[in-house]
Amino acid sequence: MIWTILPWVVSILTITSMWLAGNKSPWAWKLGLTNQILWLILILHSQLWGLLLTTVFLCFVYSRNLYKWNKDNAKKWQEDEYRRNQEVGSGRWDRKWDGEK
Repeated sequence: MIWTILPWVVSILTITSMWLAGNKSPWAWKLGLTNQILWLILILHSQLWGLLLTTVFLCFVYSRNLYKWNKDNAKKWQEDEYRRNQEVGSGRWDRKWDGEK
């Protein structure tokens, strides 16, 4: 029964991860990388050796993209933190909430 359902599950997860990537979601690469484990199980059970190269390559691509995504987000967070510190130091945050300057 599982071998009948598994191809559908991995296909749906692959489509979902591509959809999430198009929406710039950080979950795209995590889902895609996790899904490759299921693909590997399916490939080994079904002896579809031609798909093994694709799975290895996609593991590399998903890992690379996840690394770059995290690196870019960390850099953006540092830039935002620097910008907030500059605004606090300039007195912009010291103004009263009622709009008084």
